[in-house]
Amino acid sequence: MSKAFLNAVLLGCALFTVQAQALTLKFSPQNQVKFLGDTVNVDIIATDLGTDIISAYDLDVGFNQTILLGMGVTFYDKLGGPADSFSGFTLGVNVIDLWELSLIVDETILDAMQDDPITLATLTFKAIGVGLSGLSFLPDTVPGVSGQDVKTWDAQLANTSIEDGSVEVIRDPNGRIPVAPSWMLLGIGAAALVTMRRFAVV
Repeated sequence: MSKAFLNAVLLGCALFTVQAQALTLKFSPQNQVKFLGDTVNVDIIATDLGTDIISAYDLDVGFNQTILLGMGVTFYDKLGGPADSFSGFTLGVNVIDLWELSLIVDETILDAMQDDPITLATLTFKAIGVGLSGLSFLPDTVPGVSGQDVKTWDAQLANTSIEDGSVEVIRDPNGRIPVAPSWMLLGIGAAALVTMRRFAVV
């Protein structure tokens, strides 16, 4: 085997390794500690894009429903949103399903919007119980439908590496009592006014 042929083989292997490099999905902060009653925000980050351009994704994020309550999802402009993308989410008992599809038809424009790393979305939770909740990208919550679906510009499924995260919820050592939601406070205030008027009439 000639040296030139060996070098060519090694170069080909190196190029294949670069092309096969996995895009990474992870949470930020990856691990965090919150007090009971706190709002918890977790970013979904895509990094190690290489030459990949993300044109769509459909992700299922699992969590412990006794510790966290899913509240909502905020999407950003990395796929053209809100004007040039279609996005949405579903809040389940222990899973958040979120998706986004870019409507941009010019590859160069979408590529310019995706500096590595990129924040795809932010998940918002309420800390409702004490303990440790894992955060994970679920592989298959619906039979035949992946919960780790990231599509590249040519509509191919991206080679994806997953990094899970966690949220630990603890009691406030200073004895802070979680603030009740505003609608609850308004309801209590209205009930108090009605009671006072009844006593005043009597």
